[in-house]
Parts: sequence; C-alpha cells; structure tokens
Amino acid sequence: MPRRILAALAILAAPSACASRQDAPVEVTSATVELAPVVRPREITPLPPPDLATSARDAGCPLPLPSFAFETGSAMISTQQAFVLHKLALCFNQPSLERTAIVAIGYADPVGAELYNLNLALERAQKVRAFLVANGVAADRVIAASVGSETDRPGRRVELFLTPATVVMPRLIE
Repeated sequence: MPRRILAALAILAAPSACASRQDAPVEVTSATVELAPVVRPREITPLPPPDLATSARDAGCPLPLPSFAFETGSAMISTQQAFVLHKLALCFNQPSLERTAIVAIGYADPVGAELYNLNLALERAQKVRAFLVANGVAADRVIAASVGSETDRPGRRVELFLTPATVVMPRLIE
C-alpha cells in the first residue's frame, strides 16, 4: 500500500518562469497525494546544501535546524518552542536567507488511525508555519506538510528544512 502525504500544495517555478507571470493568481489547496516509492526520513538530511548552509550560518541559524516535539494528540507550541521559533524567524529574515523557502514537515506517532495521524501531523506543521509567519517570515516562503505516523523513528514532531534559492515560492492569494 503506497504511503500518503497530506500537504499544502503550491505551484513552484524557476525565477525566469515567474518573471512573465507576476500578476497571475496562484491557487493553493490541500490534498491527499499517493506517493510511491516512499522516501524514508532517515534518507533526508536536515542540513541544507553547502552554499545555503553557509548563508544560514552567516545569518546566525543553528544547523542542523532544530526539530520540535509535541505531546501525544496535541499541536500546541510550548513556551520554550515559541522562544526558539522566534529566534529562527529572525534568522530566516536575514538578507542572506531572504530568497529561501522553509519546509515544515509534521510527524505523528503510530497511535490512532492513519488519517487522524496525517491530519494531526499537518496541524502541527501548520502551527509552526503560522508562528513563523506571525513573527515576520513571508507566508509564501513557508510550506507545511505531513508525513503522518512513523514506526521506525520517534514521531510527534515537526522538522524544518531550508530549500535552495533556485526554488521560488510565488506570492499566495490569501
């Protein structure tokens, strides 16, 4: 059975493709997408590419970026997490990182139904995204996604990743 991912979807384009369509509206929607083959989280490195890592370090970002643990069945951000997220928002707004995108990927533990875990993990990622946006990071730079539950790694967390500057997120219609 292929694994499902629930994610906020947006159109990604290279900078040259966006230049001619600046006024074109972009629709954003949530959807469940069947994925195959599965990319296991341990195959994904939390470190950005070397040039982006240098920019992140220059901006004062801790590398690798921290992950944020949650209580079972909860998507509430703790006071300590809020403090760290606020510092990260300041870091992400530095000039050396202003053309990067931040991906927040939510995970759940295997307790509960698959759809419940997909939605809970997405809610956690969306809370982290909303916090970063409320603290000055442009909404079109932060993407929330859900992997759902995992059995081979601790769940109940949100991990942050930086994407290379070659990927541009178009302005979203709110």
